[in-house]
Amino acid sequence: LVREKLPFPAGIATAETLREIHAKTRDAALRLRALLGAAGFAGIVKLIVDLGAVGPRLALPFAIPGWAGLKAAAPKGVSFANLGFAFDPSLLMLGFGAIIGLRAGLSLFVGAVIGWLVLSPLAIANGWAQAGAANETWYEPLITWLLWPGVTLLVVSSLTSSLLTIIAAARRRRAEGTSVKRGHFDWRFSGALAVTAAAITVACYAFFDISPWMGLLAVALSFVLAIVACRVTGETGITPIGGLGKITQLTFGFLAPGQMAANLMTANVTGGAAGQSADLMTDLRTGLDVGATPRLQIIAQSFGILVGSVVGTLVYLVLIPDPATMLITPQWPAPAVATWKAVAEALAQGVAALPMSALIAIAIAAPIGFGLALADHLLPARYARLLPSAPAMGLAFVIPAWNSISLFLGAAIAAVLARMSPTLAARYTLPVAAGLVAGESLMGIVTIAIHLF
Repeated sequence: LVREKLPFPAGIATAETLREIHAKTRDAALRLRALLGAAGFAGIVKLIVDLGAVGPRLALPFAIPGWAGLKAAAPKGVSFANLGFAFDPSLLMLGFGAIIGLRAGLSLFVGAVIGWLVLSPLAIANGWAQAGAANETWYEPLITWLLWPGVTLLVVSSLTSSLLTIIAAARRRRAEGTSVKRGHFDWRFSGALAVTAAAITVACYAFFDISPWMGLLAVALSFVLAIVACRVTGETGITPIGGLGKITQLTFGFLAPGQMAANLMTANVTGGAAGQSADLMTDLRTGLDVGATPRLQIIAQSFGILVGSVVGTLVYLVLIPDPATMLITPQWPAPAVATWKAVAEALAQGVAALPMSALIAIAIAAPIGFGLALADHLLPARYARLLPSAPAMGLAFVIPAWNSISLFLGAAIAAVLARMSPTLAARYTLPVAAGLVAGESLMGIVTIAIHLF
């Protein structure tokens, strides 16, 4: 937040909304009107789409050229719609795109082109992934293979960037003569961490018969993957919880082959911790922008945990009383659940069961992610900003292509406006983007209630 100034788009949108609501100047009143107008427009569009008045996505109808063998796997051809290359009328994603900036938006688009328009047909043609029905989007069958290079790219690049940032900060402190005092130990933090780790380990053993050393390893992996989640969320506003969980599944597929409960539940531990860490950083981004005290924010978060864990569990039980029969059905398709299940089944026989094509993809993506992260830190800023963001590119592999397209369009619109009218862009881009995010989010709650009752 302070050193690298990652945007955390949702945090910025929330901070902007708070500032405009409480500001008293005439200029602030105009920006508030722009924010409310954008929110109202986004809410209306969301309502129209969710009630089925218009189609959810617009895609190019024609097929794309394929490699040899593609027609055998998909006799009717592969269309842009099959691969998810479509325009999704999600104004929330456009708002996020306007906040994250052109570099991240363009990186997402490049990643979507490489992942979904190049690698996906190649995977189908070579039998690495299966084609779906001709009139459907093939996200679920394709993501089971595409997640491996995508997750590798974002994990390796994020960890490399974080490590280089820590090294640079240490060198800067030494140069300034402000090294951290040795021997400092925070008993409160360490005690809370020990209690939490013990509670997780005991719960894993008591409910899922997962050995204590596996539970402790899941806690250790949570720390590493939380760094990745925070960096990716900071750049793009999207947390790849499902993708990060696959790292844990792969780890325990190697250490405990055939133990599907351990494979799934340890992945839930790391994925949940990563997601909560990213959410907390988003909240701290808001607090930093509006001048809130981090200590008081943490206290408020603690009360939120107590309430949210109870309310969230009760709501889930009301919506899905029988997960075994209700999930992965037309009513509750749960694509993330289907993906986690497919990976657990694939790793039931250990890492050796992982397709060779996935291992090759991992081996190629890892040095690319490392190289891009290294170049981003070593090159002068004017050259580094011309490189694609590796975490954003990796994320584009594991989210639907239409999300990346919307994020790119939002970033491109904001960049064009900033070039054509810098003053207008400085005054209204952020309020309008925040309004789009808030309007669609709030209307989403309304439409869910309409469908339930």
